[in-house]
Amino acid sequence: MESVREYLLGVTTAALCCGILTTILGKKGMCGSTVKFLCGIVMILAVVSPLLNLQLSNLQGAFHDLSLETGAVTAFGQETALKEYADIIKGRTAAYILDKAESLGAELTVEVTLCDEEPLAPCGVKLSGAISPYAKKVLSDTIVRDLGIDAEEQIWTG
Repeated sequence: MESVREYLLGVTTAALCCGILTTILGKKGMCGSTVKFLCGIVMILAVVSPLLNLQLSNLQGAFHDLSLETGAVTAFGQETALKEYADIIKGRTAAYILDKAESLGAELTVEVTLCDEEPLAPCGVKLSGAISPYAKKVLSDTIVRDLGIDAEEQIWTG
């Protein structure tokens, strides 16, 4: 913040000095033209001087830090998106199973397990609740046929 204050003070001082010189030495004639020309150069230098004092090593460090932060933000975004995608798959799979169980007259709770492979897919399910043996067999066969979750990966409790 201090450097911005110094920059603005320098530009203001240069403008004041140029204004005073132009007023004192006149605005017409050879002397006036020379004074205006020199004042223009002084103002350009006052405005551009911070760019002349920049050190390229500082800029490289700033861009390097920025690229590291961008990588971290990107990784966080991808991780968050993958987690949300996994939650959607689990929720829809559980909803499908609960819908089929309800049509068979059973009330269950469902916990879906996803495979670690890409693309994400359900590979196991834990079911609990009261269900008749016939409804259990029909639901288990439906889970195998429609969702591809083998009977060995279906854990029934209750």
